Amino acid sequence: MSSTTFILFLAVASICTICQVYSANFMTADCCLKTSNREIPYNNVKCYKNQTTRWGCKIEATVFVTRRNKYLCAPPELEWVQNLRRDLDRKRPQYQKNCGK
Repeated sequence: MSSTTFILFLAVASICTICQVYSANFMTADCCLKTSNREIPYNNVKCYKNQTTRWGCKIEATVFVTRRNKYLCAPPELEWVQNLRRDLDRKRPQYQKNCGK
């Protein structure tokens, strides 16, 4: 391998490493660390988002945003969570687009 090729390879590898470190510091996900089984009243909820492990989060969760902009995390597999999501989708679809923004 010629020295020019080797230097070019090192330069590209260095740039890739710097980009990975930079993006890791500024693209952190805001994740629920735990969920609550406690039922949330429909009237308190504005909208919801789904949290997945694909975002880099450790757990799957449904994140409900209350009218006071509090984030409440619930397990997505519970029946009351699925019912609340279905009701929100049906009765408040306009809020879902910008949920939590």
